[in-house]
Amino acid sequence: MLLICLFIIGSSILYLPSLLTRYAGEAGWISGIVGTVGAMFSILLYVAIYRCMNGLSFEQYLNVTLGTWAGGMLNLLYIAFALILATLNINDMGTFITTQIETATPLVTILIVMTVLGTYAVRVGLEALGRSTEIFFPLICLILIFFTVFLLQDSEIDLIKPYMGFGLFGIAKASLMFMTFPYWEMVLFLVIAPHVSNQYRTIRKAMFHAVWIGGSCITVLTLLCIMCNGAMLTSVNTFPTYRLAQSIEAGGFFGRLEIMMAGIWFVTIFYKITICMYVALVMISRLSGTKDWKPLTWPLALVLVPLAYYVSPNSAFTGHVTTRIIPGTVVFMGFIIPLFLLLLTTIRGQLNRGLRE
Repeated sequence: MLLICLFIIGSSILYLPSLLTRYAGEAGWISGIVGTVGAMFSILLYVAIYRCMNGLSFEQYLNVTLGTWAGGMLNLLYIAFALILATLNINDMGTFITTQIETATPLVTILIVMTVLGTYAVRVGLEALGRSTEIFFPLICLILIFFTVFLLQDSEIDLIKPYMGFGLFGIAKASLMFMTFPYWEMVLFLVIAPHVSNQYRTIRKAMFHAVWIGGSCITVLTLLCIMCNGAMLTSVNTFPTYRLAQSIEAGGFFGRLEIMMAGIWFVTIFYKITICMYVALVMISRLSGTKDWKPLTWPLALVLVPLAYYVSPNSAFTGHVTTRIIPGTVVFMGFIIPLFLLLLTTIRGQLNRGLRE
């Protein structure tokens, strides 16, 4: 559960409040609630697909359901999807550090360091990665509670009015964006699910708990951004929660706490990058027939660094990709294809049952 929760928070904690307020205005926090509730139904889709896998790996399930050629092509698409997510998140990390913290550090240095750390974590193994979340998750929760307490004294409830300034369409669009980025990317966990003990109940429980915990964190931070900075300022800031943490000051001496917020992001996005790399490596090894995927880790790292460096030439291009291209890709890979697979499996099962009768 903790691994999924950190994956959901991931890169969303820094920039998602800006997207929500851009589409829904003062009702950005409402769209967070609606998106979280909608994501609960998306989890039912993933859990249903996992039951249909019936002990098969995700790659085998695709081949059995669609055939060798179509299943293989879809496997390649999911490999590309995982690599794209890893590349974009590595680039986000490098861009944030070089523009907000270490402005004199070359971007490629940050990208290399982040990729090497992710590669080492993948080689250590999924079990060790999951156990490490038991250390970081309580610390992240304490820091978020600490921020919430100190920011409430500077908040203004009137800044969340009007509640429906952008109308129901704005809330619906922001809710869809909220479901797209953290939640429909969770389709990658179908690759990891067969490795979980006591599988079905554990996966279902972990996903549901992670969705409401991660969604609550992002929704509360969005509400605090609106109540402290206003919807307009939040929507134009690339990293609104980081700017929000900069405003914390107590007694004239307790300040400069934004690095703690950045620390939360470093940890959560590290887990997200590692999971994406792990999924890509496992699918590549199974598709190619390689028994051990670990020899592929460093070659993959050598590919990810230049990809992360050249994937985004400037911040304007990044904003265009984030709001125009990536959402459609995530909807297709995380919702449309799983829904199609579930419908196909259900229809085929009913036809086979009818023929047997």
